[in-house]
Amino acid sequence: MHGSTLVFTPKAGTYKSVNGCRPDLTGTWKFGAGDLKPVSLSWQLNGRQLRLVDPGGEASGVYSRR
Repeated sequence: MHGSTLVFTPKAGTYKSVNGCRPDLTGTWKFGAGDLKPVSLSWQLNGRQLRLVDPGGEASGVYSRR
């Protein structure tokens, strides 16, 4: 962690797609560490909520402590 950036280094993942117009694009794909790149996300802590934002600002999430 450096400042307000977290870097996630995935070791495995699964991608699932359902496409009614293109059945050939429907399926589940598994990925290993060699297929995945590290992801850097900006973070902000507002009270008890953590907000994560991707570098392009296209995806974000707010998480609450439980």
